[in-house]
Amino acid sequence: MWGHYALLFLFLFVALFAVNTNYHHLNEVLNAFTHDYLYHATLIDRVNVDVYFDKPLVRVLVADHFTNNLRHDNYDYTVIFYKDGEVCPENEQCKYFTINLVAPLGFNLYFDKTFSYYLT
Repeated sequence: MWGHYALLFLFLFVALFAVNTNYHHLNEVLNAFTHDYLYHATLIDRVNVDVYFDKPLVRVLVADHFTNNLRHDNYDYTVIFYKDGEVCPENEQCKYFTINLVAPLGFNLYFDKTFSYYLT
């Protein structure tokens, strides 16, 4: 009788440990995309002295960061640029973007977190 409880406890412990480890790894990788990367992706408009993000370079930096640092093969991320609270067209300058990362943690649980980056 106690053997069944021991096996159940062991299974739950292993499951929680695996989910916790995966969660912390994904969170750490998403948090590691900091201003050190974004410094290289900012441009300045010389006419009105406005700072904005270089959209193609931001996408490349995000893709390279996730490819080099994530241990997961099946993850999905979305980079969306905004201007004045709306999705920014590709040909306009934007000071704000979000990265949404979705990845499975195991046992039908998913990591789904969005980070925002903006210039002032």
